[in-house]
Parts: sequence; C-alpha cells; structure tokens
Amino acid sequence: MIRSLLLTAAVMVPCLAQDPVVGPLPVQAPQELPVVEVVFDGLHTYSHEGVLSALGMRIGEPYPASMRPGLLKVWDTYKIVVGEPSLTRVEGGLRVTFPVTELPLDLEPRFVGASEVDLEKLKEWALLFDREQVYLHEADRIRARLMAGYRQAGYHFIEIDNVIGGLGEGVAGELIFEIREGPKVHCTGIEVSGNTSLANTGWGLLAGGLFDLADLSTKGRGLFSWWGGTFDQEVLEADVVAMRQVYRDRGWLDVTVAIDRLEFSRDRQSVVVHIIVDEGPLWRVGSLAIEGLDPENLAADQDLLFESDELLALTELQPGVPFERARITHDKTVLMRFYGERGYLEQRYFEDDRAGGARFLEPDVTYDWQAHEAHVTYRLVQGRKRFIGEVKVNGNTYTADKVIRRELDFMPGELANIQQIERGLARVRGTGFFEDPYDPTHIPPIVVFQMDEQDPDTIDVEYRLSEGRVVDFNISGGVASDSGIVGLITLSMRNFAIANPPSGLFSAPGEIYRKEAFHGNGEQFALDLSPGSEVSFWRVMYAFPDVLGTHHDRYTVRAEALGRDRRYNSHDETRDQASLTIARLFGAGDFSLRMGPRWSSINISALSDLANSPSTLVNSVGTTDMRGLSLDMRYSQLDNRRSPRDGSHYRLGNTFYGGPLGGDQDFLKTEFEYDRYFQLGDDTEDVRPGFYLGAAAGVSQIFGDTSQVHYSERFFLGGTSLRGFDYRGVGPMGGSYSLGGESMARATIEYRYPIYTTPIAGTSRRQEMFRLLTFVDAGVLGLDEWSLDADDVRASVGFGFGLVTPLPLTFNFGFPFLDQDGDRQETFSFSLDMFR
Repeated sequence: MIRSLLLTAAVMVPCLAQDPVVGPLPVQAPQELPVVEVVFDGLHTYSHEGVLSALGMRIGEPYPASMRPGLLKVWDTYKIVVGEPSLTRVEGGLRVTFPVTELPLDLEPRFVGASEVDLEKLKEWALLFDREQVYLHEADRIRARLMAGYRQAGYHFIEIDNVIGGLGEGVAGELIFEIREGPKVHCTGIEVSGNTSLANTGWGLLAGGLFDLADLSTKGRGLFSWWGGTFDQEVLEADVVAMRQVYRDRGWLDVTVAIDRLEFSRDRQSVVVHIIVDEGPLWRVGSLAIEGLDPENLAADQDLLFESDELLALTELQPGVPFERARITHDKTVLMRFYGERGYLEQRYFEDDRAGGARFLEPDVTYDWQAHEAHVTYRLVQGRKRFIGEVKVNGNTYTADKVIRRELDFMPGELANIQQIERGLARVRGTGFFEDPYDPTHIPPIVVFQMDEQDPDTIDVEYRLSEGRVVDFNISGGVASDSGIVGLITLSMRNFAIANPPSGLFSAPGEIYRKEAFHGNGEQFALDLSPGSEVSFWRVMYAFPDVLGTHHDRYTVRAEALGRDRRYNSHDETRDQASLTIARLFGAGDFSLRMGPRWSSINISALSDLANSPSTLVNSVGTTDMRGLSLDMRYSQLDNRRSPRDGSHYRLGNTFYGGPLGGDQDFLKTEFEYDRYFQLGDDTEDVRPGFYLGAAAGVSQIFGDTSQVHYSERFFLGGTSLRGFDYRGVGPMGGSYSLGGESMARATIEYRYPIYTTPIAGTSRRQEMFRLLTFVDAGVLGLDEWSLDADDVRASVGFGFGLVTPLPLTFNFGFPFLDQDGDRQETFSFSLDMFR
C-alpha cells in the first residue's frame, strides 16, 4: 500500500507540475474569474491554511495560469499528493476542489549505528520522546536536530543519513536514521596569538585577559577536566564572536579574531584550537558632546535643561581615553540617574510608551580613520519634570497599606525623585514580607509609573507586590563550628498582627497558613526552642512597628525574653535575660535611636580545670545579677536589609549597668560597628563581584565597687569573628583559656565572587545562589579599658565558599599569619542550617 502511494506520488507530481488540463467543465476561461473557495478533499493531517499557503493560491484573486510552482512546494513541504482540481462556478467566482492523498503516517523512527548514545537520548535530541510514528516531511528536521545534539555532545565528525525502509504490502514503513558517530572530541587546549594587549594571565579566580573577559564556553584541560572540555564548533565560533566583541568594546575597532586551525590528534579524539588575533590600533575619544533632542521629533534639537559642562563632568568618557563601551554604559546610568533625581524620570519605568520619559539614545559617533579617533555625541531625550500624584500599593492581599507606606519617605505633590522611589522599593523588599526564597516562581516587589492623562506633569507611583513567606514553623537541626550540634523548634511570624486572631481553635492552622489570621500589620513574633550538645536556648520575642500610628518618624517597641545554657571547654554558663526596647525611627527609618531597660541573671559553674582557668573567669563564678539601660544609635543605607550587596550600616551602642539601677556589676559598655558593601563591574548587571568591609570596636569601663567586668560581658575574638582562630581562642591568655578583654578592635575585608545565579521569576533579573570569597581578618584585645597594643594584633587570611539563598551556608578556611603563644588555632570553620 505504502509503496503504491509513493509510486503514485512519483508519477503524479511531475504530471501535476505541468499546467493542469481542465476537461469539460462548466467553467470557461477560469483565469478570468476570482477564486472564492478552495476545498482539499481528503486532507486530514495538515491545516487547510498551511497547504493553501504552500500552494500559492489566494482567495479573491484570479485562478492561476500555472499550478506548477505551488504543487511542487506542497510536495516538498508536506509530502502529500494533490490531484487534478475540479472547478465549479459559484456565486462571485470559482470553487476549486483538489483531491488529496496523504502518505501513511505509520513511519516508525529507527536509529542504526548509534553505539555511544542511548535510544532515550536520541529521542530527546530529536524531540520525539514517546512518539512512535512520524511524518515523512519531518525527516530532514529530525536529522538536523540529531546532528546538533551529537555536535553539542562533542561528536564533531558525526554523519547521518535518513532513508525509508520496510515498505511493502501490509508492512509498516520505517524512517531509518543511519548514524556514523565518529569519535567524541575533547578540546585539550586553546592557543591564541596576537592578543598582546589582553594577554591571558593567572588561573581560577585570579584569571585575567582575553579568555576571562570573553567568558569562553570552549574549555581546555583544567583541574577537574583533565581530558579537556567537550568540543563543539558552533560554540567555538560563538566564542570567537565574543572575543571579537571584547576587543571592540575596549576600543580596538579594527580587530580581527579568527580560527587559525583545528589541530586534531591522530585518533581524532582531541583537538587543540589555534586562534589568531590582529588587534589593530586602539581607538581613542577625540571629542565628547551632549545634545538634547525634541521628544516629538528626534531629528530636531532641544536645549539642554542643565549646563553641558555640569553633565560632562559626570562622564567617564572623556577626550583622550580609550573608546570603551563600558564607559558609555556607565555614563548612561549616571546621566539618567542625574535627571531622575531631579524629576526627569527614565522612560523604562513607565508602562505607557507615550509617557515621554527621559531616554539615553544610541550615541552619534563620527570615526576619524586617519587619527583612529571617535567623536562622540550623547543624545538625550530629556522628558519633562514630574511630580508625584498618587502613591499606589497593589498585591498586598492581606497586608495593610500602612505597613508598606511607612517604608516610603515621599508624599503626593512632591518632586518625583528616582533615588527616593527606588530607596523605598529597597526598604519594602528588605522587610522580607513580600519575598519567598523557597519559591522560585515568586515575583519580588517592583515599582512602575503611570502617566496622568489630564496632567502630563504628574505621575502615579505604583508598588506591585505579592505576599511572601512570612510564617515559618520549623523542626530542624544544624551544626556550627562555634555551637556544636543543635536542634531547633521555631515559630516565626514576620508580618504578624496580634489584633487579627483566627475565627476558631481548629481553624487556626489553616487561617494562619493562608495569611487570613495573625497577619498583615508588620508586627513580629518569634518563639524558639533549641536543645543542643553545646548550646541550648529558648526565646520569645514580640515587636510592634508603629505604636502611635504616625507612619513616619514612628516609635516602635520590642520585648524579648530568653534563656541560654552553654557548655564551654572551660566552664558552663547559664543566662536568663529580658529586655524592652523603645525606638524612634526618623523618616522612613534609616536613622534611629533605641533605648530601654534590660535584666540578666548569669550563672557560671563547673570549671573544667581550676588551676588553668583565667582569673577573670574564676572571679565570675556563681550567680550574678545585672540591670542595665541601653541607648543605641543606628544609621543604615543598605540596598537590602536581609541580604545587602551595596550600602553601609553604622551602629553605636551603649549599655549602662548598675549604679542607681542596682545589680551586682557597675560598668558602661560601648560598642561601635561599621559595615560597608560595594559592588564592582558593570552597573547593569544584577549579580556582580564585590567587597565587604567590616570594623568594630568596644570598651567596657568599670566604676563603683566593681573591680573587673564579668567574664560573660568581656570581649572575645575567634571563630566567626576572627577566622583561623578557635572560638574564644585569642589571647591574652590566662592558663589554657582567654582572659577576655575590656577593650577590643577588629576589622575584616572580604572579596565576594558569585559563581552561580538563578533567574528571578517574572523579571529579567537574576539572583546570587553560590559564591566564593577570600578574606583578611584582624583583631586585638586589651585586658583593661582603653589598653589596645598594636603588638598584640592577630590576623589571618583565607578563603571560603557558600550558599547565599535560600539557606545561609558558609565554609571558611583561615590561616593565621599574626598570632601569639597560647592562641588556639582552627583552620576550618563553618555554619550550616538544615531543614529550614
């Protein structure tokens, strides 16, 4: 049956390729009549529109004088047989009816010669999966997909033919793919010549030069790939384009980068790629100008709204510097930020293309081929100055508007300052109320602008949110180098509402889970219970974010009680503590003052070795009652409170113990902390390498009858505070253990390099998942107040790696290079939270 159909096709297609001969039909001179209907009698598998399009016949146009091109195209495209048409006059023109014979569909795909790749992988490459039948016209596309799959897997010499077999009366046809795989090829090296200005240097994180800048996908031998990377010529050609672009982005506009040759081994299983570079001259900037354009007519100029010299002073692209794309990208960001802070908002924030926002158009560049200079003109569509109309909040299904609005420090009627608006977005994200690190499809908060049709100078600012994961009930476990093995039972509610209880006891779990109860007012509640091998503790905490309901310049209150039982190598320590903190947040809360009483009862017992215990510990044995009053000042300009990447944070804390407050200890403890985060590289990238700088200092001053600060309140270094040293392992030592200090200073510098990112759902942005880091830590303790000695500084250098989200996990390897006799060192330290 199949053979006869194929024979019919072979005979009929050449015949039909000639002009059709219309027999005795009721239509004379059909070319003079328009075609009003086309019928394909017997067409079942393919769409009527697709076949009609391939045939080239159009409704409403005259009947074609020749059907030859259309019939050939239908056969080539669909492998179906179209017979002699019948023409019938109908109202308005002609009805054309084609008899159609479809080839059988039961062609079973079969793969012959595949020894290195299994059948499931072949079907995956061919996009067949569970299909057992294919159409004949799919053969060439399936072959192309198989070729691409093999080449991506390194089979550079792959050859595939497709033939039809097994045809006969009553026998199903087979579409056979004859595969000649050849050897799998690995790239054992890439040798490049001519890249004098961008020479390859270093290795790993210290790598630099052309290959690192181009981020090549073709890899040679490496530490974990001794046989080399899989070779795919298409990928290599894309890498060549990337290397060429790296040069051009850095000012070598005449560069040529090409594959010189592929040097295969005798068995063709490995290849060394040879690339040749002809850099040409480095182009520089001859001049730079800035012009404004009329938003209604981009061909017309418009006066700049700000002085040209003021704008040019912001740019990195200056006459005489290399003509680099990165400088232009930087200047675009800086200039649009300059305009945005003055009310001229960038168009990309608007949903309506007619909004007329500010735009940085592709620069106008004139090339001087003799001097190899580029004369650049930045073209700005400046837009109009905008003022804030409404401030809208959408998507906060269960969270009160006031919880979001208190994070915003601008009001309707004010100038629309992009810095304030984005800062508000960062604060909203930093609450964590609208994020879910466990759900990759969760869309984080965004801000958009809406144009007021009645008043084009006014825009509405809309924050779009999606309720996040704010209720966590965990039964988990973990281990940390400072704390040993711990269990953790915790209930945490970050967007709590005490005045919104569930409707009933039995409905409470479901309503809380659905955020219908105890949710939406921005309060915080936590209940923790953690038994452990070295540390056990419990904690209850409640915080109310806006006591007086003022939104801005608000007062917050926080109450906390905890108990902790810790077993140190030197002793056992039990602490019960309660505190009440009232805070005044200025504006949206970047600057705050915090004050409140605190009470502690500390018991030290079970000294492991009295003879070798430090005197400061021995003098603290027993139960000590402490009563204090704290006063803190904080200032934060972080891009995200929960996971900062840019910005700074300051804290100055003072706690006054004893005196008129009572208690067994009289001293004043003062601490200062500073954290600075900043990123490197292209401002347009979401995830970039960066530095973290941290510094802290503290001093405890005794007064009254107190002769020394209690051992538990002294300063210690080691563990996570000074990597490379054991927890509380830094002297001055008293016997086998640290005496602790009444003075302290420490600092760290950390370089963080992202190694894996994932996309953020619903956006074009990405988030960091894994990172590598290198660090230098330093610190010093003073036995007495204000008694730090530079000769006692300890310092270490090291590296680490860890998971950033959703679980905080870090492994550190520290190596002291400044230490003292008696210090306890610990190279490896880590922190791991499981089952969170």
